[in-house]
Parts: sequence; structure tokens; C-alpha cells
Amino acid sequence: MKGPDTDRADALRRIGFNSSVSVEGQELHVQTEVAGSQSLRIRSIIFRGGTLIEAAVEPLPTTGEFEAIERFVRDHHQQLLSALKAKA
Repeated sequence: MKGPDTDRADALRRIGFNSSVSVEGQELHVQTEVAGSQSLRIRSIIFRGGTLIEAAVEPLPTTGEFEAIERFVRDHHQQLLSALKAKA
């Protein structure tokens, strides 16, 4: 039987953002999502031409309303995009 913590984790795992950005003439695809089974984390993955070129995992806040956590993950995704664009 699922409990409230499992339901919350399932809902949080549905948070994800996808973007494409051009860096130094190369198109990159950036995915940021909530992942994990025991402890949830923010996972960001960068692809070039379908090939994984970088991945990072960051802690996810364990408290807060769903909307606040979704905003936190979105902000993390936007910061990653900004950092990549700054390289261009």
C-alpha cells in the first residue's frame, strides 16, 4: 500500500524540463528532472547529437510545497542554461 510519502515522491518525479541551446555552434539538449528511488535528487543531463556529454546530480529540498519544489527545479534548469549560454 502506498503512503503519503510515496504519493508525494511519485508526484515530484513527474517534474522535468527540457530545452535546447546552441553553444559554440553546437546544438545541446538539456534535461533536468527529479529522480531517485530512496532519496530524491535533481538530475541534469546534457546531450549533443543524442550522445550524453555531461550529467550532474544535486540535492533536492526535502520540505516545501509541490509548487515551491517545482520552481526550485525550474530555476536550477534555467541556471544551467544560462551557464551554457555564457560559454557561447
